[in-house]
Amino acid sequence: QGHSQGGQNHDRPQEAGQNQNQNQTHCRPQDSAPRPVEDMFAGLSFQLSAALEGEAGEQITRALTSHGGTVVERSDMYICPLTSQRGRGRQLCLSDLWVRACVCHETLLDPRESVMLRPVGGVLPVPELAELKICLSGFLDEEKQILKRFCKTVGIKYKDKFSQKNTHLVCSVASGAKYDKAVEWATPIASQDWLFACVSKRKVLGTKNFTPPQSAVKPASISRSTLLDMASAFSSQSRSSSGIVAPAAVPESGGKRKKGSARTDLNDSFTALITTAATDVTSQEDAVVPVLRSVVFCVGRSLAARRRELFAVGKALGAETRNHADDCTHCLHSGPLAELEIKGPERRPLRVVGADWLLACRDNLRHMHEEDFPCAAGERTVIGGRGRPKARQSLSQMPPTASLSSSSCASTPSAAAAAA
Repeated sequence: QGHSQGGQNHDRPQEAGQNQNQNQTHCRPQDSAPRPVEDMFAGLSFQLSAALEGEAGEQITRALTSHGGTVVERSDMYICPLTSQRGRGRQLCLSDLWVRACVCHETLLDPRESVMLRPVGGVLPVPELAELKICLSGFLDEEKQILKRFCKTVGIKYKDKFSQKNTHLVCSVASGAKYDKAVEWATPIASQDWLFACVSKRKVLGTKNFTPPQSAVKPASISRSTLLDMASAFSSQSRSSSGIVAPAAVPESGGKRKKGSARTDLNDSFTALITTAATDVTSQEDAVVPVLRSVVFCVGRSLAARRRELFAVGKALGAETRNHADDCTHCLHSGPLAELEIKGPERRPLRVVGADWLLACRDNLRHMHEEDFPCAAGERTVIGGRGRPKARQSLSQMPPTASLSSSSCASTPSAAAAAA
C-alpha cells in the first residue's frame, strides 16, 4: 500500500522542466493557426438538451459562451448528456464531455476521436463492465476528471490509489511510478483508447492492442468548417430529397474491424453521413440513414409493449418491419430462446437479438455485431438454417404444443412450460 501511495504522489514523473513542456504540447491545438482560447467556439451555435438542467447546464452554457459560442433554442449541433438515449437523426449530437474536453485541451476536438465525445446510448451502466476497477496514471487533472466522470457513467469503477485490487491501469504514457508498479504486479496496462473500445463493444477487451504510447499524444482536433459540415450533413436529411447512404467501406453485417482502433465505428459513421447520393428518402420529416437497409425484422411478444417504438427506430435506419417472421432476417426478443415461438425457422437462418442491438445501431449509426447483443446471457444469436447447433434442440423441432397456428413471433412462458 505504501507503494500505491507513492504511485499516486508520482502520478506524473518529473513534474518540472521537461514534462511541463510535454503537458503544454499535449493540450495544444493541432491547427497551424488555432483560434485564441477565448474564441474557440466563435461562430458556432448550440442547442442544449433539456436534460442538462441546473448546475450542469449552467456550467456547459458558461463554457460555451465564455469561449465565443452561443446557446440557442434550435441548432444543428445538439449538446446532451453522455447517457442520452434519444436518436436525433437531424442534429449532430455531442456529449457534454465534448465541451469539457474542448475547454481542457483548448481546441475543438474531433467528435470521432472517442465514444466519450458523443452520447453513448444503449443500456447504462454497461453490465458487462461492472467487474472493471481501473486506476489512471499520467493524465492532467482536467483530463482525469473527465475520464472519471465517463467511467462513472458507463459503470466502470475508479480508484485514485493504485493497488493490486485494480484490474487495469490506464496510462497516458508508458512511464511513471504506477506504470512501473503495474509491470511488477503484472497488472494489465492500457491506453485510454482501450476504455473507449470496451464501451463501444460493451465487453471487456484484452489490452494487447492498446499499449500506452511512449510519449504524450496530441488529441485529434477539428476545424470549425469541418464541424459545421458534419452538422450540415445531419440537418440536410430533413431539408432535401437526397438521402444519406453508407459507402462500401462501412460493413452492413458487422464486418471485421481493425484491432486496437477505438475510433473505427465513429469514423465509419461520419464518413457515411457526409457521403451523399441521389436516392429517395421515404419522408422528409423522418429522414432515413439506411445502415440497416438489408434487415427485415419482427418483434416478439416479450417486447410487444415497445413494438411501435422499435419499428420506428428500425424504419429510421432503413430496415423493413413485419408482424410475423416468415421472411424476416432478425427477430427482437427478450429472454431465453426457449420462450420464443416461431414457425419453421429451418427455412432460413434467423438472427434473434435483444432490443439493445437495434438501439446500438441507431446510436452508432452502423450495423452492429449481432453476437454482442443476445436476447439473454449465454444464448446464441442465430437459429434455423445450416449450421444449427446440435447441442440444443431447434425451436422447429419442439413438440407441436409449443408451435403457433400462424406464422407469428411470440414469447410466452406458458407455452415454454407446455413444451417442457
